[in-house]
Amino acid sequence: MRGKRNSIFHKSRTSELSMGKGYIETYLKDEIDLLLTPDQNMYQNLSSDPYVSHLEAESFLNDALIGKRSVDKLLIFSGLTGSGKSTIIRHVFRIKKDQIRFSGDNILIVPIDFNRRNASSDMAFICVLQNALETLVDKYGIPFPDTKNQEFAQYIRKEKRSGLLNLAPPKLGRLNDEKKLFYLSENSPLTYSSCQLQYIMDHEKCKTQTLIFVIDNIEGYIEDGQETHSYDPLISALELAECFHDRGEKTKWCFNMVIACRHHIVRMMRSIMYRTTSIANSLNSYMETSSYDLKKPVKIYDIIQKRKEALEPSQSRKNIGKWKQAVSVVDEIIRRTDESVGNFILQLNLKDIRQSLSTLKSLVFNKKLQKATTDEIAGSFNIQSVEQFDLSQINFLKILGLGDFNYYYGNESIIPNLLWNGEIPGSEMLLLMTLRFFMIRCNDRESDWENSASITFFYRSTSAIFGFEPEVIHQKFDAIIVYLFQHRLLLRSADQPQTQIPGLSAKEIEQIELCYVSGLAVALWKKLSESSVLFQLFMDDIWFDNIDDFSHSNGKDIEHCLKYLEVLIEKEQELYYTARNVGKEADYKSAFGPTAICCQLADGLVKSLNAITYSQKATSDVYDIPHPRDASQALKKAQRLKRKAETLFN
Repeated sequence: MRGKRNSIFHKSRTSELSMGKGYIETYLKDEIDLLLTPDQNMYQNLSSDPYVSHLEAESFLNDALIGKRSVDKLLIFSGLTGSGKSTIIRHVFRIKKDQIRFSGDNILIVPIDFNRRNASSDMAFICVLQNALETLVDKYGIPFPDTKNQEFAQYIRKEKRSGLLNLAPPKLGRLNDEKKLFYLSENSPLTYSSCQLQYIMDHEKCKTQTLIFVIDNIEGYIEDGQETHSYDPLISALELAECFHDRGEKTKWCFNMVIACRHHIVRMMRSIMYRTTSIANSLNSYMETSSYDLKKPVKIYDIIQKRKEALEPSQSRKNIGKWKQAVSVVDEIIRRTDESVGNFILQLNLKDIRQSLSTLKSLVFNKKLQKATTDEIAGSFNIQSVEQFDLSQINFLKILGLGDFNYYYGNESIIPNLLWNGEIPGSEMLLLMTLRFFMIRCNDRESDWENSASITFFYRSTSAIFGFEPEVIHQKFDAIIVYLFQHRLLLRSADQPQTQIPGLSAKEIEQIELCYVSGLAVALWKKLSESSVLFQLFMDDIWFDNIDDFSHSNGKDIEHCLKYLEVLIEKEQELYYTARNVGKEADYKSAFGPTAICCQLADGLVKSLNAITYSQKATSDVYDIPHPRDASQALKKAQRLKRKAETLFN
């Protein structure tokens, strides 16, 4: 009978979730909530800022504060959702609630955040231009440049802007300057407002030397009540930069623009500049453009330490003893992970720092962290006792994969199933092969979003390697490609605007041509060879031709992993022979690697069985082995299978 463990053996999903709270959550919930997932507004009342420096990103952004007067700058600051772009931006430019502010005496910083804005993008820019204008007028006592200001009209009449007052249609007759300015303000308000601000900046009384527009969350723009990744704010930003270009090259001040955004906004920007050559030529001729991608966010542990320092004084008036215990718990867990689990959690959440801290909290609270019962722990709380808590990395991975369930459900777990197969037999190795293909394209590391791999090339290559018609290849691999995208192992070559699993729909995925491998995929691939824990988890969520051959009351036992590894080795050998029969063995090795993929799984099994055989640490290095005394025999079988996998292509 064909089936899955997690479908057959669980009695009730509800009963699985009714395991109750663990001791840490019961005893220290409020304190750990405050440390890991606090209300961000509470930081405004603290004596110190829990900001963690990112020196490389700060150095890039600080360049905007250094004016060159004769050359303006456009700085593009990109990164994945939640990686800390806005936090760093706010720190570097000292932005509070999007308020315009002076940095020193000669730099004016003008922030504009498009997050959840529903006004037109032009109006958003016009509003901040007017605010900046009023700020400078008040500071220097300069007459306001409105339609009645003759000096402003003469300023516009200068040769470099002479055409602006002649935009009125001839049928309106000979208009005076006031009416021409009014027409300009009504029909080209963004241009008019930028001219007003330039007039103030050029005024002899104005001592401001650098004007910086800091634009954030363009992707959060909302139009007509609908969320959209609209071109409008980006076009307005580029048009504004072009307006400032019209002031000419010689100036006593400079205009800099910083755009913080996700990757797809950068792609949109390049598309606009490619299609609109006037904007591209204008910006390239006078703006110094540079970009920085926030690939490495700050460490989770550093964030927690900073929060502890900032929050501790406020806790002294409350239960300082419980607060220190909560800090000790989290410190000990992070220390035990040796940073590898913290980095892994960051990759699981696509570098979203806030979501990663929430995941860490769910790990800390999970009752499966306890080895002793709640009654045994109560009254003698001591997280450092391994007799009370299992703080091994293996247990952390197990908790992350299972959550509150007793069985692993790939579609709901934060850890996707790398052994996923469909209900139709014959797809056992296809996901691992597909992922391996794209990982080889990026040299077994998280690929740069600008260095994309082609989906079409994958289909064309596999079709040639196996000698199948394209239709057959699509039948075999379409569902695999969808799974990889929906579970964020592959990302389209722009930041996916998704926060939940599954993410993109199958229809959306059909439109994707370019992709890159996520850090999550690379991290999971490495974990496969470090221990058997992921292999054991995945066994719950695999379709077996005969479920009776792989059934067990507890599930996840390592003997069944060994048995299934034999099946996978046979399937991989079959695929290799298919390629060899059409003379494509060299292409096969180039596409999927010179060694068998099953070696990765065999390595993890051998390492776990070595640990239990020679160290007697069954609960730490592997879990749910029915008969630990038989681990030595299992190790011998794992070593034999590893040798078979290593010689698969001979």
